[in-house]
Amino acid sequence: MADSAGGAFLWWCDGPCGPAKAAIIGHEKESGLKALDKPADAKQQVAVIKTIALEVKAARIQGAVLLVQTGALATIYANRCPSLRAVLGTCMEAVEQGVRQAGANVLIIEYPYKTLQQVKNMLARFTRGKRSLPEDVQRQLQELASCG
Repeated sequence: MADSAGGAFLWWCDGPCGPAKAAIIGHEKESGLKALDKPADAKQQVAVIKTIALEVKAARIQGAVLLVQTGALATIYANRCPSLRAVLGTCMEAVEQGVRQAGANVLIIEYPYKTLQQVKNMLARFTRGKRSLPEDVQRQLQELASCG
């Protein structure tokens, strides 16, 4: 369990995400998940991501989980922030690879396409994962930061 603020994760949903929200609430205590106090409205996505990026940069949280109807823009927006490394949770393997290979600190789940159990499994894997950014990946990210 994450006891310190720096070990906590924020979560936010962009609409009525019933089963996914139930999975989050069931996982809150053991993972340090805390709801982000922003309206559940897709129009809030950029403001939510900016808040998460600032909290990660300040080391007040470890990362976040975004429950969204569609993940394309959320993934692009989050990955524009230097402090964030977002992965789209399409399956357990994608979450595993994101955490292991890229030190992912934002998990984006398209809740209309996932069952309660799938969300639970991805949350458990994501929140328990050890995050470290391999040196070669860090170097490649720095190289890409200077491209067009």
